[in-house]
Amino acid sequence: MLIDEPRMTGAELQTVREYLGLTGDRLASLLAVSPRTLRSWESAREAIPDSRTEGRTPVATVLAQLEADTVSAVSELVKVLRNDPKPMVDIYRTDEDFAERHPETAHLGARWWRHVVARASYLVPGLRVFDYGKVGLYDGRGEGATHVATVGATLGQPVEYDGVTYWPASARAIGDQPFRWRYVRADRF
Repeated sequence: MLIDEPRMTGAELQTVREYLGLTGDRLASLLAVSPRTLRSWESAREAIPDSRTEGRTPVATVLAQLEADTVSAVSELVKVLRNDPKPMVDIYRTDEDFAERHPETAHLGARWWRHVVARASYLVPGLRVFDYGKVGLYDGRGEGATHVATVGATLGQPVEYDGVTYWPASARAIGDQPFRWRYVRADRF
């Protein structure tokens, strides 16, 4: 990226946005422009403004700060995981789940976090990556099972809730419930 140049090209903007793991809508929001404007810039239908002459922070400066924040997040994650004998990290499929666990970077979204984890995976040998999402906890198997709670959890891993261990029983939607995984009490599995 050419930060010293007065204008970025649309191709540079799109490449940097994708490298950061940001959707067009997310970057448009961070730049305080409409998604349509961002698409016009990336497709070169409109020139990216030289914001220094328009009283706004230059687009390249905002992108450079986002890259610095991303590098910092990767470094922090690597520092936490590097000495762990069994390093593992959660990724998030929804922005809501990501925001619940990482409110300080919620404005960057779940897709950005997945890119952070991807970069860290090159630096942490043996890193295991798991989905995080909503799971339904049930007191048993079959039609008569009672729904106990819905909690956030690392998918596929056992969950402790109210002193009871629950194990994953299936990975499919259960009716109209807002989760994909059904967990059953370990003692009734």
